[in-house]
Order: sequence, then C-alpha cells, then structure tokens
Amino acid sequence: MTANLTARVWKHRHRTFDGFSKEHGCTRLVWFEQYALVTPAIAREEYPTGPAGGRRLRRHILSHKMGAQTGRFYRPR
Repeated sequence: MTANLTARVWKHRHRTFDGFSKEHGCTRLVWFEQYALVTPAIAREEYPTGPAGGRRLRRHILSHKMGAQTGRFYRPR
C-alpha cells in the first residue's frame, strides 16, 4: 500500500530498496487498485491468496464494476 504510486513504481524499477521486487527482478507494475480510504485498502490486502482468493478477488472486482455501471452489485450464483 502506498500514498504515492509514482514514487513507488520508480523505486521498484530502479531497485532502490530491499525486498521481493529487488530479489526477483520485478520492475513492471501489472495491477493496482485505488481506494479513497485506508480501511478498505487494508481489508483488500488481507484477502486470502491461492485459488480461493482469486475467485474472491474476481467477485470483488465484478461487483464494483457492475455496481458502478448499474447502481446494483453483482451477486454470484
């Protein structure tokens, strides 16, 4: 989580701090999510990983896209 995405991307690209991205040579940003408040951003970071987390993330993204377009939220069957 960061308040300054531009600076964070620059740091990863130039490997200026230790961590996963420096160890594994990750220099390209492939996904980011923007939140107005810190609380939902923290909740999003705590989503489980693996297949169950992937399904849950897809439902989360779809519900927000559908909710923004139609005023309703997606409910999977």
